[in-house]
This record gives sequence, C-alpha cells and structure tokens, in this order.
Amino acid sequence: MNVLIAEDDRVARAQIESLVSSWGYNIIAAKDGLEAIKMFNAKKPNIILLDWVMPGLEGVNVCKKIRSIKTEQYTYIIMLTAKVNQSDIITGLNAGADDFVGKPFNNEELRLRLEVGKRVVKLESDLLAFQQKLKHQADHDFLTGLYNRSALMARLKEEKVRSVKNKRPYGLIMIDIDHFKNVNDTYGHQAGDDVLKEFSVRIKEFCRAYDIVGRFGGEEFTIILPNAGLNTAYMIAERIRCIITDKPFKILDNEIKITSSFGVSTNMNNIEIEIEEHLKICDDALYKAKEGGRNMVVCADDLKDRLGYSQDVQKGGTIQE
Repeated sequence: MNVLIAEDDRVARAQIESLVSSWGYNIIAAKDGLEAIKMFNAKKPNIILLDWVMPGLEGVNVCKKIRSIKTEQYTYIIMLTAKVNQSDIITGLNAGADDFVGKPFNNEELRLRLEVGKRVVKLESDLLAFQQKLKHQADHDFLTGLYNRSALMARLKEEKVRSVKNKRPYGLIMIDIDHFKNVNDTYGHQAGDDVLKEFSVRIKEFCRAYDIVGRFGGEEFTIILPNAGLNTAYMIAERIRCIITDKPFKILDNEIKITSSFGVSTNMNNIEIEIEEHLKICDDALYKAKEGGRNMVVCADDLKDRLGYSQDVQKGGTIQE
C-alpha cells in the first residue's frame, strides 16, 4: 500500500516517513503542494497524508486538484492540520478530504486512521474489480471468452462511424464450422464445447492485434477488420482456414479433423453501406461457401452485384484492393 506524505517541514516529514514506513507502508515523499500533485500523477498513491499549510499550494487546494483528476483507483486523503475548528473541517471536507488528524498527532491515532483508509481503498478496489468482471461478462461469450453478439454489433457500429469519418474501409469475415452437429452427436456436447474453445484460440492467434473477434452464435464467428481492404480480409480468412484444416483438434483421446467455411466482405465500394446490409452480403458469401462444398473462402466485394463471386477468389487467386 503506497502512502504519499506531503509535508514542507523537513524534520517533520522525516519523522512521519519513518513512522509510517515502520507500519509496513511504501513511502512517497513530497516537500510542497506542487510536488505532491506531480508525485500523485506519477505514482498514483493509495493514501495521501497531506499537510494543510504548505508553500506554493496549500493542502486544501492540493486536495481539490487531486479530486479533479479522473482515475480508476480511489485515493484516500487524510489532512494533517492544526486547523481543527468546525469551519476548517467543513472547508477540508468540501475540498475532498476523507479524514483529519490534528497536529501534534498521537501515533496510535494516526496508525488507526491509516488502517481505516487502507480498508476503504481495498473496498473501492474490490468494487472496481467486480464492476469490471460484470462488464466483461456482459460483453463476452462465457464459453470462448470472445466478444458476444451484442458486443460485436456495438463494435461494428463504432467501426462504421470510424470508416465513414476516415474514408477507410473495414472488412468482415463470417465463419461457420462445417458439420458441427456431427461433432456433438459423435463425441458429445463437452467435446463440442472444447472444439469451440480451441477454434476461438486459433482465430485470435491469426488475427491482427486490433481486429475484433466474436462468437456470433452457435458455431458461427465474426471478425471485424479495421482499415482492411479485400486483399487483407481474404488473406486473414484463408490463413485461419488453413490452420483450422491442417491441424487436427485433440479432444479427449481423439484427433478430430475440423473444417470451416468463410464469407468475406468489405465496404470498400460503398463506405456508407448500412451494417445490416453489409452483414447480409457477408452471410450470403458464407452461404455460397457452404453450397460450393465447404472448407473454402468466398468473397463478396462487389456491392452492386452481391452474387458476383470470382472463381479465382474462391480458389485463392490474387485480389486487388
């Protein structure tokens, strides 16, 4: 637990540092109010022991400044002050102080007030972690850890706005595991879940770091590719197809050969295409891959002729962006 001690008197600061350090806290020291703000920004301490009267910037103003800085982690502020009348306490509380210790202070009282601050900071940290966990659960598929459908749609809307603003295309890849029902029927649903999880790992491995990968539903997956033309989108899809096909899935004591079909589309010919229409075009390409024998990538780049697929594209020919 890190404690920032802001005290302009060198001797008093050294005494407080020695005392607080002996209680097991990590010490960060500042000699005045301006340095306290600088150290707060650099170190993000859990607790601050803040002298009220300091040169440059008084403690109450330091407190106001710190409370105006947005941080995820809460910092507990204890004012050290000889100002103990009611109006001063009200002023300090309004500035954002959490507690007061009068000068000269009792060592045991200071220790216990630090313990209170430590408990408050831990409760805040636990609450933040719980909120982040809930958000992750709301946005991610429980089985694969990928984005779920609702989160994918939200990210797709964001990507469309960015695409229109920057006049740069984005790509979509829709993937469906071929004959997935046979896996469940032959090996059981636990094996099917294991295939979905391993499938997700392989997809993520062969995407770019900033690509958005999610489970659209069942055995169907979607990848959003920022700043991707058709050639990039196709190459990523083909790379994933190969790693799925070429490496058997080890499930229980079995090695299962899995293949998958891909529909690929970009908005390069119509930056402002509606999301639903873009998804439909990509889904049509996926359906063509299924009709064509599965285990292939089919591109639908021509938004004027949704079914105008090139045989070269299906077989892995060169595509010009």
